[in-house]
Amino acid sequence: MANNFNWIDGSTLDGILWDSGTVTSVVPITQVGTLTIDGSSWKYLDAQLDNTGNIIANHSGILFFQDGAILNNFGNYDFQRGSINSTGTFNNLGTLRKTSTNTGDIRTEFNNTGAVIVESGSLNLRGGGNSSGGTFTVSAPNNQGLYFYNNYTLINTALEGSGTVNVNGGVLDAQLMSGTTIADTLNLVINGGTLQLDSAYALPTTTTLSSGTLKSSDVVTNSSTLTIDGFSQKYLDAQ
Repeated sequence: MANNFNWIDGSTLDGILWDSGTVTSVVPITQVGTLTIDGSSWKYLDAQLDNTGNIIANHSGILFFQDGAILNNFGNYDFQRGSINSTGTFNNLGTLRKTSTNTGDIRTEFNNTGAVIVESGSLNLRGGGNSSGGTFTVSAPNNQGLYFYNNYTLINTALEGSGTVNVNGGVLDAQLMSGTTIADTLNLVINGGTLQLDSAYALPTTTTLSSGTLKSSDVVTNSSTLTIDGFSQKYLDAQ
């Protein structure tokens, strides 16, 4: 297959297929249709891309953000698999849905004011960022789920569902005083990172501390199942 773009005008794209090459523009591009990102070749974004339609990301090749490129998702982003790399920014103001059992890797800054839904597979947030007023709903089964690998701040954000949330690197700063909530139905795993809390907190029904740090400025209560395992050092910085 080859690229098949349907341009309405110089700054409006009505989807179809992107499987290689570079999308570049000095003015923001608005994507209004259904755009499929596919294929094993690297793809380069050198523009601000505003998605108000649908993007289906099912690529084994890397989507590389060049020169601080920005992807603003106002619509729907179906992340089946792939890796998004470099120093740009992915802003989710609509719905990002992780589907299929494959892995989705976001190595750019990822900011969320919309809805992130992890239905299947793993969604790895490796580039840091923040969520303000957004939601993360995780229902993917064991050994999958949502992974935080870099510093990430949750402000007035809901972590919900029955799947697994993994703190694998950096600091996950859950600002409970700002309205952030972590559902007790989640499986919480701290494995190399730091979960930082700013008020009293009751651990979810199932919590695992394999390595890393559990930190709070107040009392942390465990009334369910807390598993402390593994050979790595673990740190408690709380009461």
